[in-house]
Amino acid sequence: MPLSERVVVAAVVAAHYPLARWVCLPNADWGMGLGYEADCLCISKSDTRHEVEAKISAADLKADVGKRKWRLAEQLGFEVDYFWYAVPKKLAAQAVALAEPKGFGVYVVTYDHDVMTPGKGRWVAEVALTPRRLPRRVHGDRRKDRTKAWRLLAFRYWSDRFKELKNAAE
Repeated sequence: MPLSERVVVAAVVAAHYPLARWVCLPNADWGMGLGYEADCLCISKSDTRHEVEAKISAADLKADVGKRKWRLAEQLGFEVDYFWYAVPKKLAAQAVALAEPKGFGVYVVTYDHDVMTPGKGRWVAEVALTPRRLPRRVHGDRRKDRTKAWRLLAFRYWSDRFKELKNAAE
């Protein structure tokens, strides 16, 4: 399976965000108060927010530095408690150099070959740099945000299932 942003996010969620304790919403944007699209927004039972931004090329990583969301966050505070870059191993050093001064974390995603079963393996995400807690914007009840995330996640899940059902019937 080729490496894509979707695979990177799935590997990180599988390794670090057990779904019994975390709501993980891929492509979170509207309704979450972010003002931009996050590759994955994870909210814990205690309302701690982690944003995971997947980058699979050096150009993509460099382009992220100049985005408007960083200027706004530095002026107004962050909407998340922790920010992570998730990158393939070849971008690890570059991501750490970019993330460390800002207090961001880095997950490194690699493919772990199963030596016992040739042709089989799995994607693994390891922590290369642990983030600092970011200064947050202070606003309303965060439980409402978590409920909103659950509702959006359920809507997305069932929309996909209904599309599959419709396609299977045709």
